[in-house]
Amino acid sequence: RSRLLSDAHESMGLRGVYAVRMNLLTRVWWPGLQDDVVWWLKSCLQCQQRQFTTVVTPPRIARPMRLFFKAYVDTMFMPPSNNFRYIVQARDSLTSYVEYRALRQETAQTLAAF
Repeated sequence: RSRLLSDAHESMGLRGVYAVRMNLLTRVWWPGLQDDVVWWLKSCLQCQQRQFTTVVTPPRIARPMRLFFKAYVDTMFMPPSNNFRYIVQARDSLTSYVEYRALRQETAQTLAAF
């Protein structure tokens, strides 16, 4: 069985469980074939060396402590109108309340005064 598993796995270019099992099933069968294939592939040194695992971090939900604790601010260019050239938009993270205002200049002072 070991030789059959080794030949089936290596002759196919170190393929996975499904491919090796289907390759073996065209020629032989024994009770526990699926479990033996899984065990063989998990013990294959070459597969272990080239295998990579991705670390999945669970998503974190940002929860501000109070209203307007965290706000998102964006500025946008607009066609000039009454000497206003920019729009500033602020959105509260918790409530999604949005506020807009037109600006003549896009500077740190005008954004802070917003």
